[in-house]
Amino acid sequence: MDDKTPKSPEKKLSNTSNTSELSHRDSMTTGSPTKPVARVNTYLPQELFKIVLISSSKERAEEEAGWITGTTSQVRGIYMCNHLKTKLAVFCRWPGMAEKQTSTVAVEALVIFVKDLSEWELVKNEAVKYVTIPIRVIVCDKKDEISSASKDLNNAIIMAKPKENKNLRVDLDKLDRDEYKRIVTKFNEFDSDKSGSIESHEMSKVAESLGIDPNDLDFVESLKALDLNGDGEISLPEFITWWKVGRQNTKSLPKIYHLNEYVKFLLNNVFNYERFKKEIADIKESNDTSRTNQNIYIKSPGEYSLKTFIEGSIAFGGPKRQQEAENFLKRFTTNLNSQKLNWISILFTLDNKRHKISGEQAKAHVENFKDYCLQWLENRSMGQIVSFLRNLLIFETSCTDNSVIMAIRLKADIEELVKTAMSCISTIVDCLSSKTESTFMSVKAHSNEDIFNSSTEKRTLEDFLKVSEFRVKSFGFRKRLKSLFANIMSDKIDLTGLLQCLFVPYSFDLNLTGDINDITDSSQKEFLKIDISLIGSFLEFLKQNMSSELLKSSKDIDIAFNAYDLFAHVKFYSEKMFST
Repeated sequence: MDDKTPKSPEKKLSNTSNTSELSHRDSMTTGSPTKPVARVNTYLPQELFKIVLISSSKERAEEEAGWITGTTSQVRGIYMCNHLKTKLAVFCRWPGMAEKQTSTVAVEALVIFVKDLSEWELVKNEAVKYVTIPIRVIVCDKKDEISSASKDLNNAIIMAKPKENKNLRVDLDKLDRDEYKRIVTKFNEFDSDKSGSIESHEMSKVAESLGIDPNDLDFVESLKALDLNGDGEISLPEFITWWKVGRQNTKSLPKIYHLNEYVKFLLNNVFNYERFKKEIADIKESNDTSRTNQNIYIKSPGEYSLKTFIEGSIAFGGPKRQQEAENFLKRFTTNLNSQKLNWISILFTLDNKRHKISGEQAKAHVENFKDYCLQWLENRSMGQIVSFLRNLLIFETSCTDNSVIMAIRLKADIEELVKTAMSCISTIVDCLSSKTESTFMSVKAHSNEDIFNSSTEKRTLEDFLKVSEFRVKSFGFRKRLKSLFANIMSDKIDLTGLLQCLFVPYSFDLNLTGDINDITDSSQKEFLKIDISLIGSFLEFLKQNMSSELLKSSKDIDIAFNAYDLFAHVKFYSEKMFST
C-alpha cells in the first residue's frame, strides 16, 4: 500500500476500550488537549473528525447537530466548526433516508439523540446499520430508561445530555483518543514479526478475530479497494483506514475496487497513459506555455431552417471550468455553491406554450425515467453497473416552473475514495491545463437534418452539415492537447478523427470562415464520414422511455458533467423528438 500517508504522532499504548459505560464525565470536560487529534488517511480533502448523527426526524437531527458543531453552515449535510483543534463533519441521518445516507467513509463516531425508550425504538433499525463504527454513543435525557439500548449497539456508551454542547464535544474527543490507542494496540498485536506493517496472511487473522471469513470475496475485495497500488502491505495509517472504512463497508468497497479495475481496463485499451505522463512531464520541464486559439465557422449554402441542434462545451481546470458550471446552474437555480461538487445532471427546459405541464408533474416523469434506465441496464446483464449506481450514487430531482432537472452525484462521503480509484482519469484532466488557466472548447452545430432519423438510417456528419451552420471555438495549451490526442489509440476509438479535426493545426492560431465544400484536407474529409447514428439512438431511447407528455412540453435536453476539475455539457434538440 501507499506509504505516503503522513504518520500519526506517537501515542502511549493502552488497552482502553470504548465499549464500557462512560464514567467520570465531569472530570473529562476540564482542560483542553495541547495537540489536535490525528486524522489518518480518510480520503476526505480535509482532516475532519467524522460523526454520524441519528435522530427521529430531519428537523431533530439538524437541531441536535448543534450540540456537536455549535454555530454551523450546512453544505450537503456536512457541518464544520472548530472542535478544539480538529474540524468536525457531521452526517445527519434519520429513519426513511437510508438509501441516500449510506456512509462509506472512515467515520469515527456514531451519536444518537433520543428522549426515551419509545423514541429509541423509532431509530433502532437505522442505528444498528452503523454498529461497526468504533465509537458509539447514545445521548438521552433519561439515561437509566434506555440502558437496554446499549446492547443493541454492541455495548454502546450511554450518557446524559450535557448542559452545554462544548462538554459533549470534549467527551467525543476523549473517546476518539482512547480509540486511537486501542487501534494501535490491535495493530501491534497482529504485526507478529514486528515489521511495522501487516501482511495479507496477518490480515486474515485480524478478520478471524472479528468474526469475518477471511476468504469471503467481499472482504478480500474491500481490502483491494483500499490497496490501490496492490503491494499487499498495510502500514499503521492504512490499518486505521481499514479498521474504520473496511469493517464498515465490506459490501460497498468492492464496487469501488471494480470501478478502479474498469478504469485500468479502459486506459490499457484506448490510451497510452504512461507515454502521456512522460510527455506532459517534459512539457512542464521545458516551461512551454504556448497556447492555441481557434475559431472555425462553416455555413453551408442553401435555405436554413432549424430541425436539429447540438451544442456542447468542455473546460479543463482554471476559472473557465467554474464559470461554465455556474452558467449552466444559472438556468435553474440562484444557488451557485454547487459548482464545487461532483455531479452529472440532465435538464429539461419546459415551454408551456407548446404543451402545458407543471414542474411537479415534470419532476414525477423524470423520477420514473431513472427507474426505466436502471431496468434497461439490468435487462442487458449490466447488474454490476446497476449495483454501483444504486449503492454509490444519489439521484435527486428538482423543478421550477420553467425546467426540471435530475442531478446524479456521488454520495458525500465517498467522493474522495472514488476519486482515488479514478486517479488516472484525474491526472489526465489535470495535465490539460495549468492551475490558473483553462483549456476550453465549444461546439455548435445547427442543421436542417432531423437527427432523430439517424437511429434507423445511417447518417454521417457530412449529411448533418449539408445545409447548416457549424461553429467551433477553442483555446488551450497546444502541446498538451496534441499529446492527449496522439496517445488515444486510433485503432480502438472512432473519435480520434473528431478530436484531431477540432484541434488541428497545432502550430498556429486559426480563424476560418467558409463553406463545408471548401474543406480539402484528406483527414478532415475522412472525419466528415463519421457515423452519427449513436446520437439518434440516444434520442430514440429517450423517446421510448421518457414520458411523451414531458417531451412534448420540452424545448431541449441539456446534459452536464462537473467533476475532477472538468466541466462538460451537451445540449440536444431534434424536431421529431419534441413533436411527439
